[in-house]
Amino acid sequence: ISVVVFSQKKIAQEFAIADSLRLNNDFVSSSKKISELIQRSKKEKNELNLVKSYSLNVLVLINQNHFSSGRKYTDSAMYIANTSANPVVKAYANFAEASYFSSINQYDKIVEKANTIIDLLKDNQKEYELLSRTNYLLYFVNLTWENGNPLWYAQEAYRIAKKTTNYNLIINCLMANSIAYHYRYQKSKDEADLKNKLIYLEKAEDILLAHSNRISGLSKATAYFNFAEYLSAEKSTVSRNKAINYLHNVLEL
Repeated sequence: ISVVVFSQKKIAQEFAIADSLRLNNDFVSSSKKISELIQRSKKEKNELNLVKSYSLNVLVLINQNHFSSGRKYTDSAMYIANTSANPVVKAYANFAEASYFSSINQYDKIVEKANTIIDLLKDNQKEYELLSRTNYLLYFVNLTWENGNPLWYAQEAYRIAKKTTNYNLIINCLMANSIAYHYRYQKSKDEADLKNKLIYLEKAEDILLAHSNRISGLSKATAYFNFAEYLSAEKSTVSRNKAINYLHNVLEL
């Protein structure tokens, strides 16, 4: 049993490495790692790992604007899902499609796929990363709607992300909450919303300082920019100097 558990942990680490390479824009290395995962999954006839590999490959491809290639992998993932009885397999395949639709701004399709994923995982609540990322997509869509509720989905994404050790996901969810409170403050002018924006920024800063080596350049840049944006509006010289330092950090990444 210990050998099997180790193997599962090892494969999970391989997925994490491939995703980290993607987030750092090392698409060549990420694609190579995913190709290895695909071949291993086929050899072991493991449909879940195969669909997870396809789903991750979709992200790598659409991050490079290779939309037609990304679409081929979503089709492959859905083909497996349509013949599978495993709801988690189906959920990952639908996430591949949701990711593809997010890259071409088909918001209604994103919502449809996201709701399907949440329904499929109602009895598999320990798929923390997938559930968090799904709620993050819904946050993103709601942010574009005049009467959307991005804060609810940002909070849900963060609530679930905290159960993982994926610090890229955690910090992105913290930034999502900060941005959602910012949008709410623009409408409400309620100082409590502004205070909550700062609370989430500070939490993100704590994560960044504690786990800098496990956070991608893109996530760091987004966080630094948002820190600087908030501090630059402050009247104190200390805050403005700190904002300048954060902008320098962005330029150095």
